[in-house]
Amino acid sequence: MRLKLRKAQAEAGDIVLLYGDESEALTHPYLARAWGTRGAELRGAGLAIAADARAALLPLLGGDRRASRSEVRKLALYARGKETVELDDVLAAVADASALVIDGVIDAAFAGRTAEVAVQFAKARAAGTPPGRLVTTALARVGELHRGRLAIEAGTPFGAVAEEIAPRTQFRRRPATEAALKAWTASRLERVMAELAAAALDSRRLSGSAAALAEPVVSRVLMMIAISARRKS
Repeated sequence: MRLKLRKAQAEAGDIVLLYGDESEALTHPYLARAWGTRGAELRGAGLAIAADARAALLPLLGGDRRASRSEVRKLALYARGKETVELDDVLAAVADASALVIDGVIDAAFAGRTAEVAVQFAKARAAGTPPGRLVTTALARVGELHRGRLAIEAGTPFGAVAEEIAPRTQFRRRPATEAALKAWTASRLERVMAELAAAALDSRRLSGSAAALAEPVVSRVLMMIAISARRKS
């Protein structure tokens, strides 16, 4: 059965998707079909695509075939002159990729990846993401993690909680989710909630000519979260 699956994947054009550990390759039927059709735009342009870039691109290809082909064609044009489409190309060229950039900032912060926070925050701002949206997303994330930590501290298995917050299909976010659940306790996350709420209020107050001041406010609170996650206390 596994050999037949691999053969079918190869015939469809290398559509193996990696979830979590690279030794475990799984394929979602819809994503396989999507790559078999939409991916032809890149292959026709003589472009290869990196595994992480493909993994990020496929969930962004919705049910509208015409719109999806337009996005992939735009990506091919953006990457013209290169041999391989990289993750940064997808983030820069695909319309719905802004959510991936935001997730990158927030995931890095709660996982304690301080250097990555700075890089991803700069990407988010370069993509035009408002600071207030980053805070709103961080508040939603801390709520998820807080519920997860309460469940773990009440005896729910770690793996079950991680699966609920970041299912295996969200394989790009799974490592950061697991790192965050290990780094934080419910009580420490409650303090982060208060700090994020204050930052959200500050960013809303900074409007008009003072709007530029919201950026350092949000950057500082996200970096503070990352530093706190590394301390684990």
